Amino acid sequence: MRFQIPFNPERFIELNRLYFKRANEKTRQSGWAYAAWGILLVFLSNFNHSSTIAVNLLFGVGLAFIVIGLHNFYAYWKGKRKFNALVNKISEQHDQQRGSAIWEFREHEFYYEDYQHQLRYEWAGFNKAEIVDGCILYLYRVEGYMPMMLHQNEIGEASFNEVVSFLEKVIPSGIEK
Repeated sequence: MRFQIPFNPERFIELNRLYFKRANEKTRQSGWAYAAWGILLVFLSNFNHSSTIAVNLLFGVGLAFIVIGLHNFYAYWKGKRKFNALVNKISEQHDQQRGSAIWEFREHEFYYEDYQHQLRYEWAGFNKAEIVDGCILYLYRVEGYMPMMLHQNEIGEASFNEVVSFLEKVIPSGIEK
């Protein structure tokens, strides 16, 4: 059984940007938190007009927090720029070289091909549920389809025909076979 999965570049870019945002949300938030605490400490140290060691220390710690916060935000911004450029490059390459991925389920192996990889997995070496999980994850992460989630214990040691019939149910009807 052979499936041809079309590539959706807009969805690929959207999902990867969402992934980056969620993966680096704490870095961005901690950067703003450090900067906010630093501004607060500098502001509080300016209220006290005496030139004591405590006021100077408060001012110095406030400046250090501001620098740490801006450094974290700059690292987030720079990483986001590089990540978006890489995602756009991969999307363009994938769209130009091959418009779709091919999955082929044979009696003794699973064959996968996209613009960059050609992989063969022997059924004997892998649990069929792992391959099905990988296919579903690929559909969700790369192609943007949202099939129902499957856990390995739901398939177990299924036969080849059961695996293929399950994927026929999961893969959207618009995909050519």
